[in-house]
Amino acid sequence: MSSTNRFSTWQSRAALGTYRTARFFLSQDALVRSATFRALYFAYKRRFADPFARLPAFLPGVYSGGSIIDIGANIGYTTSVFHQFMDTTSRLFAFEPERQNFEALSRLSKSWENVECIQTAVGSDCGDMLLRTNPFHPGDHRVVAKSTSNCSRETLDLTPCACTTLDSFLASRSISPKDITFLKIDVQGFEPAVIAGAHRLLSEGTNIRMALEFDWPAICAMGFSPRSLLRDIQELGFTIHRLHTSGRFEPLGAVTEVTVCDILCLRGAETPTSDSTCNPVSTVVP
Repeated sequence: MSSTNRFSTWQSRAALGTYRTARFFLSQDALVRSATFRALYFAYKRRFADPFARLPAFLPGVYSGGSIIDIGANIGYTTSVFHQFMDTTSRLFAFEPERQNFEALSRLSKSWENVECIQTAVGSDCGDMLLRTNPFHPGDHRVVAKSTSNCSRETLDLTPCACTTLDSFLASRSISPKDITFLKIDVQGFEPAVIAGAHRLLSEGTNIRMALEFDWPAICAMGFSPRSLLRDIQELGFTIHRLHTSGRFEPLGAVTEVTVCDILCLRGAETPTSDSTCNPVSTVVP
């Protein structure tokens, strides 16, 4: 996913350095519009930072049997992965509130009839919100929570954006929670708000699997409790697993104040088909 805290290898640091160098010479709008940038960014994601293309090897059919929701779609990498694996009769709803990213996402998916791009943030309430845009990183825009401390406007700018909840969105389209098979959330620490606004979906969606970025520092910066987030997920009937870029997953285990990882949330009966070290086991959150 998109957190810069995950850049731990020399390859990923080099990729980020390349981006920053290009950003020095080009505006972010020009960079995001660049086909070359998109190709390089997608190649980086595939090689170093994407568990989703490899996940079906360990959980066959993970994207089949219903529609998919991609929250925090950015310029469309994960949307393209889901589109590759999803059923041709299903729908894919990609949410991205930032204008430049949304335009790039829309250009990428314009020929995909079963993909709908929505320029809206997703949270716990419907209405107008502010989006904090990072001019130095197109994957680091984030919704401003009321309890978030102010940041320097010289480096981070605020722009208005609409916000919806998943439950409201699905109700407005007359989509049953049971019709959703996969939900991905990557919203820079705002994940607890998204889940709070998806209670009906996650309670009644018996076929749903969920993946999200668990970034302890970012969640705290947004004014939420990381441990409460994990408890809420468990109370909705999911077991929680640490998802690796290889596509393998394992029990989440202990989390600390510096934990940043992808997590995969499954109903208790689901198990992987290979590698016994990846058997899902319920994580107890103290």
